[in-house]
Amino acid sequence: KVEHAKALTTLEPSLEPIPSAKNQVPVEGVSAKPQRQPSEKNKPIRKRWFIGSAVVGLGVIFVLIKVLTGGGTTPPVPTITPAPTTSAAIMTEIPPPPTDTAATPIPTQAPVEIAGKITLWYVELEDQEELAFSNLIDRMEEAFPKLTLFTQIVPVMDIDSRYSSQVKAGLGPDLVLTGILSVQDPSIEESYIDISDLVKGRLDDYLPDAMIQVTNNEKVYGIPQSIQSVVFWYNKDMLPEPPATTDDLLSIMEWGSPVSMSMTNCFNNYGFYGAFGGQIFDAEGQVIADQSQGVINAIEYLNGLNAVAKSNGWPVDESNYISFFQSGNAAGLINGNWLINGYRAELGDKLAVTALPGGPGGPATPFYGVRAFYFNPNSENLEVAVEVASYLTSQESLTYMMNEAYIIPARTDVEITDPLLKDLEKAINTGYTIPLWKGTQPQDYWANFCGLDQVFNQGMDPVDWVKTAAENARSQ
Repeated sequence: KVEHAKALTTLEPSLEPIPSAKNQVPVEGVSAKPQRQPSEKNKPIRKRWFIGSAVVGLGVIFVLIKVLTGGGTTPPVPTITPAPTTSAAIMTEIPPPPTDTAATPIPTQAPVEIAGKITLWYVELEDQEELAFSNLIDRMEEAFPKLTLFTQIVPVMDIDSRYSSQVKAGLGPDLVLTGILSVQDPSIEESYIDISDLVKGRLDDYLPDAMIQVTNNEKVYGIPQSIQSVVFWYNKDMLPEPPATTDDLLSIMEWGSPVSMSMTNCFNNYGFYGAFGGQIFDAEGQVIADQSQGVINAIEYLNGLNAVAKSNGWPVDESNYISFFQSGNAAGLINGNWLINGYRAELGDKLAVTALPGGPGGPATPFYGVRAFYFNPNSENLEVAVEVASYLTSQESLTYMMNEAYIIPARTDVEITDPLLKDLEKAINTGYTIPLWKGTQPQDYWANFCGLDQVFNQGMDPVDWVKTAAENARSQ
């Protein structure tokens, strides 16, 4: 089973620059990020860089494409979790988001002394998550005065390609917090180092499926932080009961309930293939999308949703489908939990979540995403970098991040008490795919099965589209 994706919002436009870390080369496009105003709750943020500009929409998909290329053998068929025994939606009332960031204690200690100079890159986060993560890092530095931690924020579309280019030059940060769809390809060793010996016996409390994503041939390459997936968000004032099946979803839209989704987003839409019994790859990794009706039926279904949405003037592309929901104009939204802070800030206790609707082929099976810390083979302080990641993913640290930034921790020993997050965890676990992709499989999918605009907007027959995509993928 395996990976993620994430989206982002724009952070503050200017930052206080810091000196370059020893193992880092200048990157074009670095700009300064503003120092946060001090308060009794939060200290000023030190040593933060922002690289590049914010990326929206399909940047989520592009980053996955860039990091997943490379040779290798073909994998077993992607693992899909079974549907639960009941598909009833949870209707628990959700309290408004907490506003007091001091409510959750911030970890101040780790079980071992941490000392040295470390550079950490991490993906651009929503404002609230960025503040919580920055606070966590600041408290870590206070607890370990011999630790100097330089951090850089990198847009999600750029982080993996920039990291890889620096590693190839013998440079780069000591560790990076990012999401990788699969570490199964042997080429993973070109950019990331096996940390198995350094974490032996220390990862028993991390989610088993999250560990699958960061493990290849019994070698551990990462330490999981949080899990993500595509789910169905809804506004309880507009939609008291969410759709449990694909028929239900089509029906509520036909009756006039606006549901916002990016119809051509082949990351968000992947889960519908499983709902109609479709498979892109077989157990040997060969493309079989055109050899049964599942994928074709899913695309025909999505084309029907697209027609209903367009006839009502609802968003169908990346430009405004999220804001349409957050502003209270849509009853539902199909997207991941990486923007949960924005949803909650705008909708408060009206926000609810459930799994993507299941279909005639079973539960929907969206990609299972894991954000994790990975480590640079060029690092001169690998042991210290592992300790930093261990601290930032400890039970105490992830409890703090869960309460303040609404992440779903990639640990089994963090108790989720927030009703909305409980529903989110259940929605993610209803059904998902962890693709153990190797060889050309990433390119086979992203390069050939993402042109759904040809069906939705240009009128191409779904049967012909699937046939063409599959034949092109097999010929590569």
